[in-house]
Amino acid sequence: MDSNKTVVWDFIEKHPFSAAKALETLDDDAVAAFFQELTITQGMRLLELMNAGKATKCFLMLSPKKKKELLEHSDAALVESLLRLMDEPNRKSLMLLLSVDKATQIKRRLEQIPNSVGVFMSPAISSSKSITVREAIQIIKGNKEYFDSVFYVVNLEGELEGMVGLKELMLADKTDTLGELMHTNIPRFLADTPIKNVLNHPAWLEYNAIAIIDKSERLLGSLPFIRTKEVAYRAARPQASELIKTGSALGELYLIGIAGLLQAVGK
Repeated sequence: MDSNKTVVWDFIEKHPFSAAKALETLDDDAVAAFFQELTITQGMRLLELMNAGKATKCFLMLSPKKKKELLEHSDAALVESLLRLMDEPNRKSLMLLLSVDKATQIKRRLEQIPNSVGVFMSPAISSSKSITVREAIQIIKGNKEYFDSVFYVVNLEGELEGMVGLKELMLADKTDTLGELMHTNIPRFLADTPIKNVLNHPAWLEYNAIAIIDKSERLLGSLPFIRTKEVAYRAARPQASELIKTGSALGELYLIGIAGLLQAVGK
């Protein structure tokens, strides 16, 4: 590895905010060339920290292979933010590069209002109140990647009726029905509620996940508490980026120097 790359890789690792800001000073084609040299982890990190508009334009200039790798391995929130700023033809062609599971996840997010609760929800595991605990556990085992400690109970129309927590399921007799165990007076959020409105909701003191419904009370998904922490972190991050703004002459020279190094690596 040449000395320029060694310096740049080390800089990205230690100062990702500054690296992202430096990239924003370069032409789009220079940024795209630089991204072609990055590992997937480095690329994801910098795309996440760059201005969304600039990141999207540069992303579209990458090779199909690089696009596919970045889309498939990136956080769903990043993929959604990139695709939202693209025209329909580009969005459709990129969706075809994704695995079925990732494409389904992104499609669900794109159908929701930006920055709403619906964008951040996960699939909910649910069934009718007539099934037994034994049957519920089998359903969980078959969908364990989506289980967030809550089993939801819905009627034949898919409307939310209640929920059963993991603790109740584990302690109950295997022949008990969900109808016997479920809690009906539970919190729920409408999918179009702004995510910022629920970050400090008092229900989080009691629940690890909260049901997401539409205006007809149909269960659409579940919002795990951990997702609200991720949102809060992302919201705070721009404030941190203010710390690296380069208002002084020395700072400007520093930024120019880093930008030059980044551009050299991409050549």
